[in-house]
Formats: sequence, structure tokens, C-alpha cells
Amino acid sequence: MKIKDFNIECDNLKIEENEFSKGSFAKVYKGSYYGNPVCVKVIKKDTLIDKESWVFLKREIGILKNLLNQGHKNIIRFIGIGEKDSLLFLVTELINGGDLGNILLDHKFHIPWSLRVKIAKDIAEGMEYLHSKQIMHRDLKSNNLLLGRNWTIKICDFGFAKEITIQNPLSMTICGTDEFMSPEVILGIQYSYSADIYSFGMVLLELITRSKLDERLPQNNFDIDYEELQNKIPSECPREFLELSMKCCNYDPNDRPSFTDIVQTLDQLAIKLVKETPDGPYPSTPIVVSNPHFDDQSINDWCMLSLIPDDCLENLNEFAEIENNINNNNNNNNNNNNKNNINNNNNNNNNNNNNNNNNNNCKVICENCASPQSTSSVNSSFSNSSLGSNGSNSSGTSTSSGGKKRSQKRKSWKCLIN
Repeated sequence: MKIKDFNIECDNLKIEENEFSKGSFAKVYKGSYYGNPVCVKVIKKDTLIDKESWVFLKREIGILKNLLNQGHKNIIRFIGIGEKDSLLFLVTELINGGDLGNILLDHKFHIPWSLRVKIAKDIAEGMEYLHSKQIMHRDLKSNNLLLGRNWTIKICDFGFAKEITIQNPLSMTICGTDEFMSPEVILGIQYSYSADIYSFGMVLLELITRSKLDERLPQNNFDIDYEELQNKIPSECPREFLELSMKCCNYDPNDRPSFTDIVQTLDQLAIKLVKETPDGPYPSTPIVVSNPHFDDQSINDWCMLSLIPDDCLENLNEFAEIENNINNNNNNNNNNNNKNNINNNNNNNNNNNNNNNNNNNCKVICENCASPQSTSSVNSSFSNSSLGSNGSNSSGTSTSSGGKKRSQKRKSWKCLIN
């Protein structure tokens, strides 16, 4: 097999020793061509043992040449082909961001919905371009979508791609990856462009759930198990995004939208999400900077005030007076000369009357308030008001109360308001 077009000079092609990917017939390496970083797909001729393998390879080369003429921002850029001894080299641009499939499973990456829609739109625009060139990809999946700069998607791996002609508008070859294949491909029924759209819908489901796709079983005619899927859909997923994925995954190929329609839908959704999304970076954990208005006591007061019911705000002065009384009681708790006649070491009538008065006053703020022997008791009541009767928080972690320092309770208040 002699390569005449798009020849590269193999003497100027440098390949790193360690592969970073491999397929059935090839291994993929990082390399450089005239000093520029490239991706090199290395194919041993002796692995192409049957006619079908050569057909797929020649088809891939032909499609890459076709795409090189104009190019598209969401299609990997083809550089050329080389041949030396028993090896063939397919050289493309190098994309360092990794593939979308692995990125989605790595939850250290925060991917907001606006970015997920942008990613989906990149894929759809690239696929719209392919279909406009009468090319079916036939192996569209998240692992064949590379992340370039600014999360720009590059569609790659055209090993199963096929040019569709008027004389041969349909295909019957079963090829692709099981989890992403449309039912008609799996069942060996004639298919066309809509098979790519089904695969795109499965990629959307990965974008939405950020989890691996469930196996589709023959007893369900290889359709999606919607009950299982429902448990994986985040409640904050934009409705239009989920609806689009479902339309793309329609069992009937005739009911699936075109990529032109898909791009228009994603355009509208992107505009909507931009309006709903604040500008600036997406925060993860709130950070309080050094500021006199955000010292420990100010934060503590703010946290306590934020927990007061609205109908009690008019009693803030009374609340301040109550807190002062409680603090005074706490400071004089062990003082035998307690000027307020509160002595926690003696259960006399004066102590009981004083405690009853304080309890009645505290009902203005919280019905669950405990005996106001110290400020920490009041703090505990606010913290526990959002807990269950067993004193556990929503995550099931045991939460103790009473007798702790204000700084420790303030931490729990911050968790409650985040």
C-alpha cells in the first residue's frame, strides 16, 4: 500500500517511547513533527490480516483527507500520513486535555450545567459538519471526544467512519461501542445518520449523570431502562437538556432530531443558562476574608440573628437584653455573691424563679431553648433546631450539644447556613 498524498517526512517525525492509548489495530503515541507536538497513530501492517481491516484503514485515511481540505474547530486536525518499513503513521494535532469519558468520571472537576451545554453544543456542531459532508462517524462516544483549550471538544477516531452516497444511503455493518450503539445497529437493521444521533444522546446522558452508562439488555430490545436512569438524574438538571437527550435516544430512528435541530436547541438553552448563571468563577466553599466586619464575634452574632424567626425580629432589643442576662448569669455562675440571686449549686426557690423567667423570655426566639444557664445552651438550641429527634444531622453524623465553646458551635452554625 503506497501512500502518495499528504506524505510526511518520517525522518522528521519523532515518537515518544510510551504509548498513551491503543486500539485493535494501532497504538497511539505522543510525538513531534519538525519540533511541533503531534499525535501519532502507529499501525503495523501485519496486524491488518484481512480485507475488512484494510477497507476500514483506507476509508479512515480518505475521510481524514477530505476533512483536511476545510477543517472544523470541533474535528481533530489531520496533518498527514507516513510509511516506513512495516509501519504506517497517521499524524494529527495533539490534544492534551484527555478524553471526555474519563473527565466526567473524575469528580474533582466541577462542570456546571452551562459548561455541559457548551460541551454538548461543540459535539453537535462537529457532528453537524460531518453529516453535511455525508460522513457517518459510527463510533461516537465520550472516549472519542478530546478536550482542547477552554474545554473545546475535538471529535477523533474515524476508524469506523463511512461516507454516505446517494447510491448507498444506508449501512448494515455492526460497528461501534455497545453502550453507545443505537438499537437498530445492534439488531443488524439498516441504519443511517440517525444512528449517530442516538450515540450523541447517550453521550448527553453521560454529561447529565456523570456516571457510566447502564447495560442495555436484549429482553428490553436494547432500549434504555428508564427506571434505573431516573435514579441517576440530578434534580438540578435543566429540563430542556434532559428532554433533548431523550429525543435523541428515541427508539424509532425517524423520531430523532437532526444535528441542525440539536444545535438550535442547545443555542437557546445556552442563552437561558447564561442569564440564570452569575458571572465569575464557580465557587466551591465559601471563604471569609480578613475584615473587621467578619471577626469571630461578628460572624457569631450574624449566625445567631439569621436563625431568629421573622416575627421575632421586632424583639431584637429584648433578645439583646436576654442574652446579656444569660451572660451575666454565666459569669457569676460560681460566685457565691451572685447579685442576681442565681446560684447553680443550690436548688433554692430564687434560682428556680429566675430560670423560669429566662425560659419564658427565650420562647420569643426558640421554642426548643433549654435552661439558659450559659450562652452555649442557647447556641445548642439553635443548632439542634435543624436536627432530628435523635440529635443527628442530615448526613447521619451524630451531633452533640450543650457545654461547648462558642467557636465550636459557630462552626456548626456555618454548616447550617451553607
